[in-house]
Amino acid sequence: MDRLIPADLCIMHVLDRRTGQITAAMSKSNPHTEAELQYYSENSHLNPLVAYYERTGRTHARRMSDVISVSELKRHPHYLNCLARNRYLYGLVLPVTVNAHTIAALSFNRVRRDFTVRQRTLLDLFGPHFRSAWLRHEQPTLQRINHPLSLRQRLRELGLTLREADVLFWIADGKQNREIARLLGLSLFTVQEYVGNILRKLRVPNRHALTVQTLSRLAGQ
Repeated sequence: MDRLIPADLCIMHVLDRRTGQITAAMSKSNPHTEAELQYYSENSHLNPLVAYYERTGRTHARRMSDVISVSELKRHPHYLNCLARNRYLYGLVLPVTVNAHTIAALSFNRVRRDFTVRQRTLLDLFGPHFRSAWLRHEQPTLQRINHPLSLRQRLRELGLTLREADVLFWIADGKQNREIARLLGLSLFTVQEYVGNILRKLRVPNRHALTVQTLSRLAGQ
């Protein structure tokens, strides 16, 4: 997932309501100490985002900065005991009720640069696709979603050429045409032509809809 919404750390948390057990899969080696994990397990209610969801009952994606200012967070017990050592000032979370017994949450952390409103919206739109993938595959893992060798191949299965798949990959990563041109060593005009071809082939009206469809595809739809 951190290839789709760039982050320093991406975590999928899963709560089994029947047993109370919480499991997690991370996009990289666990950066947290035992003390940090222990504190969080005993004080998860202090997490400003957890408190927000418990207070409001809402299930949409939220950034940490949507519920608490950066200056307040730096003084907050949750940050000081769980995040400060790794300097994770910026967060983005989406809770997903999978079924009556299972709640999952996708969380993203960054050291620098807050998540954008666009990324928050994309995560919201991705929620139903994540739930469908979970129900179909029972236990999807971040490693499966994030396998670098399979990403472009999945996009080629949509009927795209290799170069179109490359362009679509970077569109899903949030890159604009000029950035994609630089990354692929192409002219801006050529990238624009590829984007037009992709929109026609996939029968979507705009880049926003294209990105949502691509997120779904890379998650196993």
